[in-house]
Amino acid sequence: MVDRKYSAEELVSDGVSKKDIVNELHAHGAEAFLLEMKVLGSVKNVAKKPKEDLIKAYEKMYEDGAFKGSEADVELVKQVATVKVTEEKKDDGPPKFKKRIIKKSPNKDARRPNKGEKIGCYYIGRLDGPDGKIFDQLQPQRRGSQTLNFKVGTGRVIRGWDEALLTMQTGEVAGVTIEPEWAYGKKGQPEAGIGPNQTLYFEITLDRIG
Repeated sequence: MVDRKYSAEELVSDGVSKKDIVNELHAHGAEAFLLEMKVLGSVKNVAKKPKEDLIKAYEKMYEDGAFKGSEADVELVKQVATVKVTEEKKDDGPPKFKKRIIKKSPNKDARRPNKGEKIGCYYIGRLDGPDGKIFDQLQPQRRGSQTLNFKVGTGRVIRGWDEALLTMQTGEVAGVTIEPEWAYGKKGQPEAGIGPNQTLYFEITLDRIG
């Protein structure tokens, strides 16, 4: 059990910022829980959400015991995997993403990740269109930045990411255009500025495997 850092009264005070809450969520929350609550991503972008939503996620993390390595973590992963399998059965058509290699891996013996392996990556996400507006990013040159880590091919991220990353080698940088069906679909992701049926473009760097 993880000890609470902030009480309910402290959370609503001006002394605890949205970034403080996000840092606690990322430090202790199960990855599948963070994904479910839509608070997985760079601290800067997640902190754009209303404070009330972040407090709700913080309280729920303790109510459900959804900590890293907990039973709740395992259970949520199973639920995500079930949804993933269902989606795959519905869509047997051609791939809904296009990939182009921007920079090849500097290591000729670099390998591609296997489904279920943990990977770490950096990225820039843009709306696919004339303006190419950036809606999210996590870059190594940003001070104190860490990679986005998750088990690839298990539904922890949008399907276009899962499928594209399984084709990449460590050290490779790729431009990936993802159609709405393998991105955020008809609902979009309004809090991130992604509208319904929006095609997305990502520049992804596969930093490491394992």
